[in-house]
Order: sequence, then C-alpha cells, then structure tokens
Amino acid sequence: MKRKAEIFAAALVSGALLAIGGCSSEYKPAARTPANPHIFDATGMRLHPVFTKVSDFDGDGQLDGIEAVVQFQDQFGDPTKAVGRLVFDIYQFRPYSPDPRGEHVAGPFEGRLDSLQDQRARWNNATGAYIFQLADPDVKATADYTVTATFEPLTGGRFSDTDVIEGDHSNRKNATSQPAPLPSPASQPATSQPAATPTTGPSTPAMENLSAPAHQPPARSDQP
Repeated sequence: MKRKAEIFAAALVSGALLAIGGCSSEYKPAARTPANPHIFDATGMRLHPVFTKVSDFDGDGQLDGIEAVVQFQDQFGDPTKAVGRLVFDIYQFRPYSPDPRGEHVAGPFEGRLDSLQDQRARWNNATGAYIFQLADPDVKATADYTVTATFEPLTGGRFSDTDVIEGDHSNRKNATSQPAPLPSPASQPATSQPAATPTTGPSTPAMENLSAPAHQPPARSDQP
C-alpha cells in the first residue's frame, strides 16, 4: 500500500513538471531593459535594388504596378523591423541628371507599419524586408522608373531612399537595330533615283495593394 502511494505521488510530481515545462516553451517577448531599450531600432532604410521592380501582383499575365521592397537596418547593419508610416511616389526616370525624378507618374501611396496586422501582412522572412504593392496598371515593362520612399518612425525622425528601376530594353534595341526594308524593284521611280529610306525611331514607353488617392495633384515636371 505504501509503495502504491509513493508511485502515485511521483506521478503527480512528474505531471506538474511537464505542465510547467509546457507553459515555459511558449514564446514570450522579452521586455526591454533601461540599459539598452533601443539597441535594435532601425538606423537606416533602403529600397532593395534587386527585388523592387515592375510586377504582376495576381499572376494573370498583366502588369499591375511596382512591388516596392523596403529593408531597414539596425546599428549593426543587420535587417530589422520598424514601426511607422511610409509614403511612396513613382516618377519617370530622368537620365543624365543629379535628380533622377522626371515627370510624376503615380502616388503618393501610403503604407502603414504601426499595427501587428500590418507587420504580419508586409514582413517577408526570406528577404528580411517589408513588401508593398504600388498599384498602377499603366506601368510598362520597357520603361524606366524612379521610386521614392519616405519613412516616418513613431519614435521620430525620417528616413528616405530612391531607387531606379531599369526597364527591359531588348525589344526596343531589336526594333531599332534592324535596317528599314527597301522597296521592291517594281516600285522604283521611273527616273531610277534612289528612294528615300524610311527611318524609324525607338518606340515610346507608352497582399493588399496600395492605391494612390482618387484626387491626385497634376503631374509636376519640376522637382524640388
């Protein structure tokens, strides 16, 4: 009888230890200490130059806008998270100029990172960055764009960055590199003078998505 009581007591102790262990395995964020309350706060921001691009958001074969990938860095240069508000704008690319912003194309687009829902919706573990879809169905794969992003942290201050998206120029190069067709002998003028060869110029680049406001300011050509 005494032996059974000992076994029963041991089982109760083991069950209690398992229960405590199960509770302790649940992840709980550690509280910040006064010694280093902001050690991993964002100290810099960039629009990722590889992953920020013209994109098909829903996979239907049609371009929907620009996917902006924003990465923050802490004081150690490692990717980190941030809390605040982002504003994006899309411009035509202005070559050979200190300011690459040409004519305003679309925006401003607002992106929020000040709620748990926003953080989960925008964060991408593979890139260590946030993804924002800037909806503009008029974007062209052959056009060059300049994207700007400005971030206002809840803790104050401001970060900004600019990225140039280079379009696919292969089609434009092929179209201009081939010689213009010559008229057939039957269509040559009676005077046998060489016909003028027609010339051709380069063709003109004609998650929840972020949309620009319905009433946008007129496109501006002079940038500050």
